Amino acid sequence: MLKVDGGKTQVLFDHSAQFLSAPSSYVSTSPSSPSDTWNKWVCEMECDGILREWDSQRIGTLSRGGVFSPRATDSGGVQPRALIGSGGMRAIPAYMARNLEIDRPKWVSKARQNKDGTWRLWHYQEELDDFDYLVVAHNGKCAARLMKSAGPALAPVARLLETKFGANLRGGSTPRFMQLCSLYVLMVVLDGPVPLPTPNLEGAFVEGVPALSWVADQGAKLGQNVEKGPENEGTRRAWVIVSSPTFAEEHKVPQENIPIETAAEVTSLLLQAFRLALGKEGREYDAAFKVSTSALQLWGAGNPISVADVSEEVPFIFQASTGCGVCGDWMLAPSIPAAARH
Repeated sequence: MLKVDGGKTQVLFDHSAQFLSAPSSYVSTSPSSPSDTWNKWVCEMECDGILREWDSQRIGTLSRGGVFSPRATDSGGVQPRALIGSGGMRAIPAYMARNLEIDRPKWVSKARQNKDGTWRLWHYQEELDDFDYLVVAHNGKCAARLMKSAGPALAPVARLLETKFGANLRGGSTPRFMQLCSLYVLMVVLDGPVPLPTPNLEGAFVEGVPALSWVADQGAKLGQNVEKGPENEGTRRAWVIVSSPTFAEEHKVPQENIPIETAAEVTSLLLQAFRLALGKEGREYDAAFKVSTSALQLWGAGNPISVADVSEEVPFIFQASTGCGVCGDWMLAPSIPAAARH
């Protein structure tokens, strides 16, 4: 959320997942399959107004120079539907967790298995409670360290949680460790209006510009009025600009504390790349790309570029002897449907 007009106007951004794909029609094939369960959830969320369709003609590919192509159809000539959360993507996990008791934010610093097989968790020196099962929906050094310290029986689980980082897959087709890539996300309100190759462009995967992977007009996508620019010369536009993994790797810093100089440099480079993608580098367009306000997010563990060796029907890992399980979008694919199949 960013504020403009001296704090009078708040602008909402989806600065992580952008949309989810769903079949053009839902037909139950196997009621017990994970994919079928996910499709049922999609139907339920649409009926309850949590999800709404994003016009697929307004999403596509933006090639360098300002060439926009709407989403292609699948092999059957059908265009998959793009769905977004009403009021932002955050509405989706909030809806799915509505019947759960969530205690957040709560850093789990230690886990120990009791003699009766239950799990006791700690928040630093504070004992939290005892639980029948322990499920780790996380990966990387923090998750691996937690499991390593939980006892020798959890060593196989800890190994599965270890990760490497990089924009390109290392270790051949069967890497020893899961690998994650980093992504920068720039949330920016421009004085605009931004000169687009077509008024239909609201979201696009970017091709031919090495620094970028995705851009989206958050005002159009989420139905927000970002108010007028200076002297009412045009409507401001709120954009989310997502870097490529390679760009993020080249400019990576500690994500918890991005230096001011790095933030300014990355913001400038991503805006230049955005203009290059649109074919609007000329000085005559400078006013449209003047920044009203912005914020920069570095997702250090942005997306998995390798996945676990699990099946579609059992898309998780469970160690029955300890009652410990592992799940996440890195089991099957880096997507919302894949993450939800657990």
